[in-house]
Order: sequence, then C-alpha cells, then structure tokens
Amino acid sequence: MPLEIIKPASCLAVVAGGCWFTDLGRRFARYQEHGGISWCGWDGEVVTAAYPRHGRPNGIGLSHDGRTLYVVQNRDNKVSVVALGKGLASGTIVRTI
Repeated sequence: MPLEIIKPASCLAVVAGGCWFTDLGRRFARYQEHGGISWCGWDGEVVTAAYPRHGRPNGIGLSHDGRTLYVVQNRDNKVSVVALGKGLASGTIVRTI
C-alpha cells in the first residue's frame, strides 16, 4: 500500500532492491503529524516498513551485517534499534537507546 511522504530526511541505499529513509513529519501550532521509517523499492513504490508514525526521525544507519537499522531522533535524544526482516524491506523496533 503506498504511503504519503511528508518530509523525507535521511536516506540509506541498500543493494538488496531499494532504500530506507526517514520522514520528519510536520509540525503545526497546535498539533504534529509524526514522521516514520519507510522502505522504497527501486521501482518507486514506497511502503511503511518498520514503524509508520514514529516521532521525528532524522538520521538512519545500517549495521555492518545489514540486519539492523539505527534510527536517530535528535529531538527526543533517542536511537531506535530496528531488527530487519527477511528480504530487508521490513523491520520491527526491538529497543530504544
């Protein structure tokens, strides 16, 4: 299912068919639309991958073995650790540092 992208921030290319990216979301005077962590295949289809609305992620990194994403949220002073699923195009947040 295609996902509305609000404000993409960081992008991490992965050889296995696409790239991960963070979406900052939007802030308004009275509310905020949260961002997320998403996957985009080389065909251009964007899907929610790890967590659809996850604060304001603005940095992303990949472990050396390619199985774990690290997502930075500067505003909250946190790093989310995301275990990637088979095929690397999906994942689950397993802890927050």
